[in-house]
Amino acid sequence: MRGALCVLLLGCHTTTASFEDASDTTPATDTTGSSSLGGEANSTGSPASCEALTEGEEGPFLEWGARVSGTRRFCASARHAMSAPEGTLVELGLLGWEGEGTAQVEVQDWNGGVLARGSYLEPDDRLEFEFPWSGEVLIEVGPDVLTDAENSYELGLLCLENCDHSGSRYPLVLMHGMAGTDAWLNVLEYWWEVPEHLEAHGFSVHAPAVDPFQPPEVRAAQWRAHLDDLHASGQARRFHLYGHSQGGLDARWLTTHLDPEAQVQSVTTMATPHRGSLTVDGIYGWFDLSIFGDEMIEALASLYADWVGADTDQEVMEQLESMTTVGAATFNLETPDRPDVDYASWAGVTCGVLDLFCRAEREGEVVFAGLTVSQFMIGVLEGENDGLVSVESAIWGEFLGEVPADHLDEVGHLFGQTDAFDHLAFYLDEAERLASLERVTP
Repeated sequence: MRGALCVLLLGCHTTTASFEDASDTTPATDTTGSSSLGGEANSTGSPASCEALTEGEEGPFLEWGARVSGTRRFCASARHAMSAPEGTLVELGLLGWEGEGTAQVEVQDWNGGVLARGSYLEPDDRLEFEFPWSGEVLIEVGPDVLTDAENSYELGLLCLENCDHSGSRYPLVLMHGMAGTDAWLNVLEYWWEVPEHLEAHGFSVHAPAVDPFQPPEVRAAQWRAHLDDLHASGQARRFHLYGHSQGGLDARWLTTHLDPEAQVQSVTTMATPHRGSLTVDGIYGWFDLSIFGDEMIEALASLYADWVGADTDQEVMEQLESMTTVGAATFNLETPDRPDVDYASWAGVTCGVLDLFCRAEREGEVVFAGLTVSQFMIGVLEGENDGLVSVESAIWGEFLGEVPADHLDEVGHLFGQTDAFDHLAFYLDEAERLASLERVTP
């Protein structure tokens, strides 16, 4: 029988795209549930030779329009990942199979939940699958019998519908800075329209919130909880972390101290004070020495936290201390980079109202009025800056350059009205850059 199998998560589609020697498709009903790879006995009814079919090592990533081949090891399944944007319809073909029993193919989430399943009666059968989310799923191939025999196989993948976007394998997690939240009053997004823009181009993006006024180690634990929730959903096994301002320190602490399973693929920071700030030194020192300064700032922070719906027990003095030059030096000693993670950074540079040369050089960029004084002070003490963080302090890992933006423009404020910085185009380029790093490992 040279049949073919059409298994769809959301229904079958007719298409003219196919592999070489493609055959017709026939419907199947078993598309979800728990894994069925491996049976209790082989096809002749003799006793099983394996107690269970274990998970084999993951083979090469399966690209669109590509093929992968390999040997299924004894008593184990063969595994490969594939990814696409939500709603993409793909055709997965078993182009070769040599071994006992009928080949079984399952598409699974990262917790082992079966999204689609097919029994391949002969080579060239097909499994069609529509992605329920943007990102990765796992393909698992094995026999329907428990056998200790090895066998070879070949898989091929075609994109049938919604093939205009590439997306990425791992979600992009956007991490806000000090005093941030996901959206103020559920209206003013911290990352203004960035998640929606990237999702429209096929990327999985998450921008949750943590406490606005806590030191990096406290906020990092809260970010870790968000990653755990995302991982538990079965939609992600690794992550790209993208931190603005203090969010970059949170990302580094999490990656070094709170990621034992090596789930973080990359850390990118935008205008993060990796080496602290002389300006913060002065602010922290004033509050620390003032009779009522620290109590006043903690009370104001609690009121603000209550307004944004966060825990009112905030520790703004500890947070400020982590961004002093001494606090940053201690943080860096305690938080070494991991060699298996890609670290990169950007810095913002803005111009004073009367600095016509700077404005001409940076496409008319001018500092937001509320940052005028701090931009001038940091400029005198530390050099070029975005109104809050100097370029020198923002450099970490691979320095990717400067953007013409102040600290608000860097995330698209206010309401997307930036002077010279197209933040949506920038973050789309960044998402595509991160996606290009993902094909190195399975």
